[in-house]
Amino acid sequence: LSRQLSEENANLQEYVEKEVEEKKKLSRTNEELLWKLQEGDAVSPVKLPPSSSTSFYRCSSGNSSPAKVRTLRR
Repeated sequence: LSRQLSEENANLQEYVEKEVEEKKKLSRTNEELLWKLQEGDAVSPVKLPPSSSTSFYRCSSGNSSPAKVRTLRR
């Protein structure tokens, strides 16, 4: 019984270690995706003249701003 419990304990520890590594990997992926999303927000897909690069102008310039599009997709 003691040996069986030791094996089960070792298996569970291995499982926990794998889960921790997977969680770290997912966390890194999440951070990378958030960073890419923020970088995408900084670069407007709409070609604007250099003098019109303020965010206020970008938000009010078209029928649907990038923020509104993202809200609709959720």
